[in-house]
Amino acid sequence: MKALTVSSAGTVNLPSVTTTDGGISVTGTTINLNGSSLKTDTAATAGALSLSGNVVLKSNVTLDTDAATTDADITVSGTVLADAVGNDRTLTLTAGTGTVDLQSAVGGTTGKELKALTVSSAGTVNLYEFGLVHPKPLSGAVFFRQLFTISGSC
Repeated sequence: MKALTVSSAGTVNLPSVTTTDGGISVTGTTINLNGSSLKTDTAATAGALSLSGNVVLKSNVTLDTDAATTDADITVSGTVLADAVGNDRTLTLTAGTGTVDLQSAVGGTTGKELKALTVSSAGTVNLYEFGLVHPKPLSGAVFFRQLFTISGSC
């Protein structure tokens, strides 16, 4: 498909989606990611990927805006949660030189933590708050939107 836009919805259920000439922009109260990927990187110039609403991972998901020549941003404005902690959900973000901007809590609800949050490439990463079942070390340009403490070990 060329591009995907959902302007306003209560619940949005998305399978895997790949766009060829534009981005992905979804606005909903709840956005269920049922497929394994949302990609805007099949053309030389990627389109931006924007999820405005609370996101629930129903599978392990990759968000990818890393194109051959021009990369794009990944923005998630709502919370990102697993459907259940026992499902060991993972989220991988690949933006090339684009910005990854997670504007709300990621896995910050007990019983809805993610097994892993991986940013495989990005020019800048903005995080608000996150909760993982097994936290890993942070590296690269990571910016936190609020003060919080990382403690414990795995």
